[in-house]
Amino acid sequence: MKICINLCGQPKLIHNLKDEIYKYLYSNKHEYYILYSTWTTENVELVREIFPNAFVKQYTPSMNNDEFKYVYENYSADCTNIQKSKNTYLFKKYIAQCSISTILECEKQNNIVFDIIITTRPDVKISSSRNLSTFFDNIFKNDENHAYVATQPRFDVYNQGAYPDAFIVSKRNTMLNILNTIDIIRHCSLPGTTQFHPETSDYKVLCLKNINCVYLNFEAFVWQLNNKKTFKMQFR
Repeated sequence: MKICINLCGQPKLIHNLKDEIYKYLYSNKHEYYILYSTWTTENVELVREIFPNAFVKQYTPSMNNDEFKYVYENYSADCTNIQKSKNTYLFKKYIAQCSISTILECEKQNNIVFDIIITTRPDVKISSSRNLSTFFDNIFKNDENHAYVATQPRFDVYNQGAYPDAFIVSKRNTMLNILNTIDIIRHCSLPGTTQFHPETSDYKVLCLKNINCVYLNFEAFVWQLNNKKTFKMQFR
Protein backbone atom coordinates (compact mmCIF):
# COMPACT_ATOMS: atom_id res chain seq x y z
CA MET A 1 0.00 0.00 0.00
CA LYS A 2 0.97 3.62 -0.47
CA ILE A 3 1.09 5.36 2.90
CA CYS A 4 1.11 9.15 3.24
CA ILE A 5 2.55 10.65 6.43
CA ASN A 6 0.99 14.10 6.37
CA LEU A 7 2.79 16.51 8.73
CA CYS A 8 1.04 19.80 9.48
CA GLY A 9 1.95 22.89 11.47
CA GLN A 10 5.06 24.43 12.94
CA PRO A 11 8.25 22.34 12.70
CA LYS A 12 8.91 22.47 16.44
CA LEU A 13 10.63 19.36 17.77
CA ILE A 14 10.38 17.70 14.36
CA HIS A 15 13.90 16.33 14.86
CA ASN A 16 12.38 13.87 17.36
CA LEU A 17 9.84 12.55 14.86
CA LYS A 18 12.16 10.69 12.51
CA ASP A 19 12.90 7.89 14.97
CA GLU A 20 9.21 7.63 15.84
CA ILE A 21 8.24 7.19 12.20
CA TYR A 22 10.85 4.53 11.48
CA LYS A 23 10.21 2.65 14.70
CA TYR A 24 6.42 2.69 14.80
CA LEU A 25 5.08 3.41 11.30
CA TYR A 26 7.48 1.94 8.74
CA SER A 27 7.22 -1.53 7.23
CA ASN A 28 8.89 -3.13 4.20
CA LYS A 29 5.42 -4.09 3.02
CA HIS A 30 4.43 -0.53 2.19
CA GLU A 31 5.57 2.47 0.18
CA TYR A 32 5.85 5.68 2.19
CA TYR A 33 5.68 9.35 1.32
CA ILE A 34 6.35 12.13 3.82
CA LEU A 35 4.50 15.39 3.19
CA TYR A 36 4.83 18.60 5.16
CA SER A 37 2.51 21.63 5.09
CA THR A 38 3.36 24.80 6.99
CA TRP A 39 3.40 28.59 6.74
CA THR A 40 5.73 30.68 4.59
CA THR A 41 6.92 32.27 7.83
CA GLU A 42 8.44 28.98 9.03
CA ASN A 43 11.99 27.80 8.33
CA VAL A 44 11.78 24.38 6.66
CA GLU A 45 15.51 23.73 6.25
CA LEU A 46 15.59 21.37 9.22
CA VAL A 47 12.63 19.46 7.78
CA ARG A 48 14.47 19.02 4.46
CA GLU A 49 17.58 17.95 6.33
CA ILE A 50 15.76 15.31 8.39
CA PHE A 51 13.50 14.12 5.55
CA PRO A 52 15.43 14.82 2.30
CA ASN A 53 12.71 13.25 0.14
CA ALA A 54 9.80 14.99 1.83
CA PHE A 55 7.24 16.81 -0.30
CA VAL A 56 7.18 20.25 1.34
CA LYS A 57 4.68 23.00 0.60
CA GLN A 58 4.35 26.35 2.37
CA TYR A 59 1.24 28.51 2.53
CA THR A 60 0.70 32.21 3.21
CA PRO A 61 -1.21 32.80 6.47
CA SER A 62 -4.55 34.32 5.51
CA MET A 63 -6.72 34.02 8.58
CA ASN A 64 -7.15 37.79 8.63
CA ASN A 65 -8.76 38.01 5.22
CA ASP A 66 -12.47 38.54 4.74
CA GLU A 67 -13.07 34.81 4.38
CA PHE A 68 -12.48 34.34 8.09
CA LYS A 69 -12.56 37.80 9.66
CA TYR A 70 -16.30 38.28 9.49
CA VAL A 71 -17.22 34.65 9.94
CA TYR A 72 -15.27 34.12 13.15
CA GLU A 73 -14.86 37.58 14.64
CA ASN A 74 -17.52 36.93 17.31
CA TYR A 75 -16.17 33.54 18.28
CA SER A 76 -13.83 32.66 21.13
CA ALA A 77 -12.13 29.59 22.56
CA ASP A 78 -13.04 27.95 25.82
CA CYS A 79 -9.70 28.27 27.58
CA THR A 80 -7.53 30.71 29.54
CA ASN A 81 -6.19 33.00 26.81
CA ILE A 82 -9.32 33.26 24.68
CA GLN A 83 -8.12 35.38 21.76
CA LYS A 84 -4.75 33.67 21.39
CA SER A 85 -6.31 30.23 21.68
CA LYS A 86 -9.01 30.97 19.13
CA ASN A 87 -6.43 32.13 16.61
CA THR A 88 -4.21 29.12 17.31
CA TYR A 89 -7.14 26.76 16.91
CA LEU A 90 -8.30 28.30 13.63
CA PHE A 91 -4.76 28.50 12.24
CA LYS A 92 -4.35 24.79 12.99
CA LYS A 93 -7.59 24.02 11.17
CA TYR A 94 -6.59 26.20 8.25
CA ILE A 95 -3.16 24.61 7.70
CA ALA A 96 -4.76 21.17 7.98
CA GLN A 97 -7.14 22.12 5.21
CA CYS A 98 -4.24 23.51 3.15
CA SER A 99 -2.56 20.12 3.43
CA ILE A 100 -5.28 18.72 1.15
CA SER A 101 -3.63 20.64 -1.69
CA THR A 102 -0.24 19.21 -0.67
CA ILE A 103 -1.63 15.68 -0.77
CA LEU A 104 -3.31 16.11 -4.15
CA GLU A 105 -0.28 17.80 -5.69
CA CYS A 106 2.05 15.04 -4.45
CA GLU A 107 -0.26 12.38 -5.86
CA LYS A 108 -0.41 14.11 -9.22
CA GLN A 109 3.34 14.67 -9.42
CA ASN A 110 4.07 11.01 -8.61
CA ASN A 111 1.10 9.59 -10.53
CA ILE A 112 -0.18 7.74 -7.47
CA VAL A 113 -3.19 7.61 -5.17
CA PHE A 114 -2.57 7.09 -1.46
CA ASP A 115 -4.28 4.19 0.27
CA ILE A 116 -3.90 5.40 3.85
CA ILE A 117 -3.08 8.86 5.19
CA ILE A 118 -1.61 9.56 8.63
CA THR A 119 -1.99 13.18 9.68
CA THR A 120 0.15 14.17 12.65
CA ARG A 121 1.75 17.07 14.41
CA PRO A 122 5.55 17.28 14.11
CA ASP A 123 5.92 17.18 17.92
CA VAL A 124 4.23 13.84 18.57
CA LYS A 125 6.04 11.01 20.38
CA ILE A 126 4.62 7.49 20.09
CA SER A 127 4.67 4.73 22.68
CA SER A 128 3.56 1.29 21.57
CA SER A 129 4.40 -2.37 22.08
CA ARG A 130 3.94 -3.01 18.35
CA ASN A 131 4.59 -1.36 15.02
CA LEU A 132 1.44 0.48 14.05
CA SER A 133 1.77 -0.60 10.44
CA THR A 134 0.25 -3.90 11.60
CA PHE A 135 -3.07 -2.03 11.76
CA PHE A 136 -2.90 -0.75 8.18
CA ASP A 137 -4.28 -3.83 6.45
CA ASN A 138 -7.38 -3.89 8.62
CA ILE A 139 -7.86 -0.14 8.28
CA PHE A 140 -7.73 -0.44 4.51
CA LYS A 141 -10.20 -3.35 4.51
CA ASN A 142 -12.69 -1.47 6.70
CA ASP A 143 -15.39 0.79 5.34
CA GLU A 144 -14.81 4.49 4.75
CA ASN A 145 -15.71 7.06 7.41
CA HIS A 146 -13.55 5.73 10.22
CA ALA A 147 -10.98 7.93 11.96
CA TYR A 148 -8.43 6.05 14.04
CA VAL A 149 -7.56 8.51 16.78
CA ALA A 150 -6.44 8.95 20.39
CA THR A 151 -8.77 9.35 23.30
CA GLN A 152 -8.16 11.90 26.03
CA PRO A 153 -10.99 11.48 28.53
CA ARG A 154 -9.81 14.43 30.58
CA PHE A 155 -10.57 16.69 27.61
CA ASP A 156 -14.17 15.44 27.38
CA VAL A 157 -15.16 18.07 29.92
CA TYR A 158 -18.67 18.50 28.50
CA ASN A 159 -19.40 14.77 28.19
CA GLN A 160 -20.21 15.24 24.52
CA GLY A 161 -17.31 13.24 23.10
CA ALA A 162 -13.73 14.37 22.48
CA TYR A 163 -11.50 14.01 19.45
CA PRO A 164 -7.83 15.04 19.80
CA ASP A 165 -6.41 15.48 16.31
CA ALA A 166 -2.68 15.34 17.05
CA PHE A 167 -2.41 11.91 15.40
CA ILE A 168 -5.02 10.51 12.99
CA VAL A 169 -5.03 7.51 10.65
CA SER A 170 -7.69 6.85 8.02
CA LYS A 171 -8.29 5.80 4.46
CA ARG A 172 -7.50 8.46 1.86
CA ASN A 173 -10.96 9.80 1.06
CA THR A 174 -11.98 9.86 4.70
CA MET A 175 -8.87 11.85 5.62
CA LEU A 176 -9.53 14.43 2.92
CA ASN A 177 -13.00 14.82 4.40
CA ILE A 178 -11.63 15.14 7.94
CA LEU A 179 -9.12 17.82 6.92
CA ASN A 180 -11.76 19.93 5.19
CA THR A 181 -13.27 21.59 8.28
CA ILE A 182 -12.49 25.31 8.39
CA ASP A 183 -15.78 26.30 6.76
CA ILE A 184 -17.99 24.27 9.08
CA ILE A 185 -16.24 24.47 12.45
CA ARG A 186 -18.37 27.48 13.38
CA HIS A 187 -21.39 25.15 13.44
CA CYS A 188 -19.68 23.08 16.12
CA SER A 189 -19.36 25.57 18.95
CA LEU A 190 -20.57 24.72 22.45
CA PRO A 191 -24.38 24.65 22.72
CA GLY A 192 -25.89 28.10 23.05
CA THR A 193 -22.52 29.86 22.76
CA THR A 194 -20.01 31.10 20.22
CA GLN A 195 -17.16 29.33 22.03
CA PHE A 196 -14.95 26.58 20.67
CA HIS A 197 -13.65 23.80 22.86
CA PRO A 198 -11.09 22.18 20.52
CA GLU A 199 -11.56 18.50 21.32
CA THR A 200 -15.33 18.82 21.74
CA SER A 201 -15.79 20.95 18.63
CA ASP A 202 -13.60 18.60 16.60
CA TYR A 203 -15.72 15.67 17.72
CA LYS A 204 -18.86 17.50 16.60
CA VAL A 205 -17.27 17.99 13.17
CA LEU A 206 -16.79 14.23 12.84
CA CYS A 207 -20.40 13.67 13.85
CA LEU A 208 -21.60 16.15 11.23
CA LYS A 209 -19.57 14.28 8.64
CA ASN A 210 -20.78 10.86 9.86
CA ILE A 211 -17.21 9.79 10.65
CA ASN A 212 -16.74 7.28 13.46
CA CYS A 213 -13.85 7.39 15.93
CA VAL A 214 -11.95 4.14 16.45
CA TYR A 215 -9.37 3.99 19.25
CA LEU A 216 -6.20 1.96 18.75
CA ASN A 217 -4.11 0.33 21.44
CA PHE A 218 -1.13 2.64 21.80
CA GLU A 219 -0.17 5.94 23.31
CA ALA A 220 1.12 9.20 21.92
CA PHE A 221 2.59 12.22 23.63
CA VAL A 222 2.65 15.85 22.61
CA TRP A 223 5.90 17.33 23.85
CA GLN A 224 5.93 20.99 24.85
CA LEU A 225 8.83 23.17 23.80
CA ASN A 226 9.81 23.91 27.39
CA ASN A 227 9.81 20.17 28.20
CA LYS A 228 8.01 20.94 31.45
CA LYS A 229 4.63 19.59 30.49
CA THR A 230 3.56 16.54 28.53
CA PHE A 231 0.05 15.65 27.46
CA LYS A 232 -0.57 11.94 27.34
CA MET A 233 -3.06 10.54 24.85
CA GLN A 234 -4.28 7.02 25.57
CA PHE A 235 -5.23 4.95 22.51
CA ARG A 236 -7.60 2.07 23.22
